[in-house]
Amino acid sequence: MAQDTKQRSRLKSGFTLIELMIGIVIIGIITGGVMYTAMTVMGNAKRSATKTTMQLIKNSLMSYHQEKGEYPKSLQELIAAGFMKKPLPKDGWERAFVYRVTAEGKNPYELFSYGPDGKSGGKASRLDVWTTK
Repeated sequence: MAQDTKQRSRLKSGFTLIELMIGIVIIGIITGGVMYTAMTVMGNAKRSATKTTMQLIKNSLMSYHQEKGEYPKSLQELIAAGFMKKPLPKDGWERAFVYRVTAEGKNPYELFSYGPDGKSGGKASRLDVWTTK
């Protein structure tokens, strides 16, 4: 009889299927929370890097304007004039910045990134050199 009791207690010492499923669900919830937080931090880092790069381009554009008396027609002219090194910097999502000289308006040029979605349709996620701080 003593042996019978030992065998039964050994058989009952494992996890049930429900306990394993609850453990897997808890691990999944924790992993999802960590991934969400990591993606948010990475998105913020890309936005911050884009803002910093735009400020560097803006400084190069100001130097070009002081020396030449006008703004360049394209960012490639900054490289040709020696104000920037090759290759042209990209935004945090590895896309080219958009640069245009404006004839009229409150700013002499536009310099912006379309942001994480990369689409020209909306201005919601667009990062502009004149509005970012």
